[in-house]
Amino acid sequence: MGGMGKRSLAVVIACSAAFVALGGGALAAMSPFVSSRGVIHGCVSIYDYIRVLEPGQKCLPGDTPITLRVLGRRGPQGATGVTGVTGPAGGVGATGPAGPTGATGAGGAAGATGQVGSTGPTGPTGATGPTGETGATGGGGPSGATGATGNTGAMGATGNTGASGATGATGPAGASPATEWVNVQYDGTVLESTSGASVSGPANGGDYTVTVPDTTASCAVTSSVSGGGLFLTVQNSSSDVWIAEIRGTDDNLHTANFSLVFFCQ
Repeated sequence: MGGMGKRSLAVVIACSAAFVALGGGALAAMSPFVSSRGVIHGCVSIYDYIRVLEPGQKCLPGDTPITLRVLGRRGPQGATGVTGVTGPAGGVGATGPAGPTGATGAGGAAGATGQVGSTGPTGPTGATGPTGETGATGGGGPSGATGATGNTGAMGATGNTGASGATGATGPAGASPATEWVNVQYDGTVLESTSGASVSGPANGGDYTVTVPDTTASCAVTSSVSGGGLFLTVQNSSSDVWIAEIRGTDDNLHTANFSLVFFCQ
């Protein structure tokens, strides 16, 4: 509201107070007056009468447009409450009935092995046994190490050049993307376009309906908007009809000059 006069500012403050006094929820229940974003649009006449707009309606010449949010922004989370006082200990409960006799336990583990007895005396030397048979011949020894690599031989003579192959057929030319563009003034006037584009709007203070022939939803779109702190979003509505919406960092709708460029296969 940087350019709003004293009277307009007073009117908006009065309208906000009236909205609260009437009960914002009661007016929000009148769905025809509340946009999908939870915003109510209205006008204040030169006689200070308030008129609430349904979607698609506009203020009369000389009226002051106003915008009211049905729900305010969520406030910060409150601090954690203090821990409550510990309650008194409960009384001792009555003794329960005796439980049933438990099952017989498993057998105990085996006892440890006893100590090894002491070594007995050495027995007498036995008689010499017969000579054993001759053992089998041992296997062959391991292979010797690989010898050093010999010197590289001389290079042979160059062979004759083969005949050239036939030239392949030329492939089909790739498809060139068709480019359509349109430059739009803040009041919806088409400044320039490649294919007779038309614009209606702005509606609701920043929604433009742009019709660009020879475009479809499969076209890629790039956009730009003049003015700092403004953002432009573009969505396909149907066939060659596109919806361009301009919003500021305050999340309110704005009007500004903008451009759209379409890349279509």
